[in-house]
Order: sequence, then C-alpha cells, then structure tokens
Amino acid sequence: MRVINDGNYCLICGATTDGYDCELGVYSTEEKALKVLDEIQDAIEDTGYYRIDNIGHGTYVFVKGVQVYQMPQNEEDC
Repeated sequence: MRVINDGNYCLICGATTDGYDCELGVYSTEEKALKVLDEIQDAIEDTGYYRIDNIGHGTYVFVKGVQVYQMPQNEEDC
C-alpha cells in the first residue's frame, strides 16, 4: 500500500499483481492518509485476529475476525 498525492487529494492505493494501483481510500490531507495506513499496519501486526482473504476474481478483503476492514471516511476526526 502507498499514498499518492495528486495535488488535490491523497489516495491510499494497493498494488495489484499486474502492477496497477487499486484505490482504497481518498483523504484531504497526507496526514489523514498516513494515520489510516498506521491503523492498517497495527491491524496486520495482530496476526492472530486479522487476515487477508482471496474472495475470487483477483479480489482480496482484509478481515478482522468475521468483519471486513472498512476504510474510514475523510472526516475531521479521521
């Protein structure tokens, strides 16, 4: 995953196996985007509770217990 700053917004993107970027979230500042990446990193480090599942057709989901991780909205408290 990486943050792409296009001058207007900061995009969190995940790289696909064929080298393309898949947009996962859009944030108004780089600080907000990096905060979300920190949260994702913390979740991945807790390997006993989180996992990434392949649901087919090149689609992967980040699973927390039985819930799918949802990217936070671009809000003031983000």
